Formats: sequence, C-alpha cells, structure tokens
Amino acid sequence: MRAEFLWSGLVGFLAGIAFSELIPLGFSFCVLLTGLGAALWTTSRSIKVTVWAIVLCAAGAGAFRIHLADKASMSALDQHIGERITLVGSIVDEPDRRENSVRLTVEPEEVIAFDGVPSVVYASRVLVPVSLPASFAYGDTVRVRGVIEYPEPFATNNGRTFDYPEYLAARDIKYQMPFAEIETIKRGGTSVRGALFAIKNFYLEGLQQALPEPHTSLAGGITVGDKRSLGEKLTKEFQRTGLVHIVVLSGY
Repeated sequence: MRAEFLWSGLVGFLAGIAFSELIPLGFSFCVLLTGLGAALWTTSRSIKVTVWAIVLCAAGAGAFRIHLADKASMSALDQHIGERITLVGSIVDEPDRRENSVRLTVEPEEVIAFDGVPSVVYASRVLVPVSLPASFAYGDTVRVRGVIEYPEPFATNNGRTFDYPEYLAARDIKYQMPFAEIETIKRGGTSVRGALFAIKNFYLEGLQQALPEPHTSLAGGITVGDKRSLGEKLTKEFQRTGLVHIVVLSGY
C-alpha cells in the first residue's frame, strides 16, 4: 500500500469526524461523500484523483461514525424526563461514598413507566444518590423508583459555572434520579473488579480502626483514591491556607 493512500485515508476520516462534530451532516450526506469517493476511485486514472477519492470515502466513514454515536446517545429514557419511573439495572462502578450520601452508578436494563409495562432499554448510566446508611456494592442488581432528570450545571464557590453534565458524560452518565427509592434485587457475583474493590474496602476499614476522621478519609484519598468527604471544616482550612492543590494532586 502506498504511503499517500494510508495518510489520505487517515486525514479524510479525521476530517469527517471533525466536520460532523461542528455541523451535523446526516446520513444522506455520509452516503453522498462515500458514493462520490467510490465513483472517483473506479474512474480514476491518476494517483492524485485516487488520493482524493480515498479522502472522500474516509470522510464519509468518519461522518457516519459520528452519526451512529449520536443515534446511540438518543436513549429510550429521554421520553420519560420529569416522570416518575422504575428502573431495574446493575451498579457498574464502585459506590461513591460522601459525607452524608452514597452515589450509585446504575446501568439500566429495564424500565417501567407510568403505564406499568416493562420494556428493555439500552441507555446511558444513571446517577442515583442515596442517603446513609446504605449497603450497596459493585455488581448488585437494584430496583430504583424516582423521577428521572438531566443533570444541570451549577455555580461553584468562586463564582464559576461547573459543567456538571459534561463531567458526568465523560463517565457515560446522562441522567440522575435524586431522592429515589432503591432496593437490592440480587447481590453481585464474583468478578476481578469486584475483588479489587473488596480489597480496597478491607484496607479502608483498617484505616478507620487506626485513624480518626477526617484523617482516615484523607489517608484513603491519598493512597487509594477514595472519595469520601473530608468534611466542610477541614476542606475550608485547606482552601484558606492554599494547600487544597495537595489534595487534588494526590488523586483525592
């Protein structure tokens, strides 16, 4: 394979992705680009025309890739925003334990809307904050009842706006169900990731026996990236003394 063919395909694919991110091209335009490139390729009598044909075909493929991603992001849950529904799904990440709550990341498998008819869904993950005490673990199958919502940006203490939806989207979380009722249907089975979380929790329990709070939370955050809250008082002390970056850089 000639090097210019490889590079023209790569450039065309990336260009198709870039333009589709800026301007939604749609399925028809993807077909048009690919068809035009294929027509040039079959009638080409020179290297230069062949290179442009490859660029067009690859650009059509890149644009089609973004088109598929956009369609996948359109979830069956979108039509239930603001409604009270019941979800059945699995906890697909380690429970995020905070000072007064636990945040669970649930991947929906089934949804029951107001009509009471269950339906299978393939949707982005749902963030479910629950109050303490809560005994949920990675891999558990749970039933959640509450109002499904989109997360919204919020203002931080320094007056800036934090793009919370984008922050969650990086973790494939598109929805949230605050103040929801949740119950465990089935405990998670044995898995490598679950075993690693169990070892981490065993270590954190040992820290709790050896150190008082908030020293336990700080040590857990620095050593194994635990996300438990330091408490408002200690957090403000870090901010006041200009040492909060130490907590951030440590992985906490």
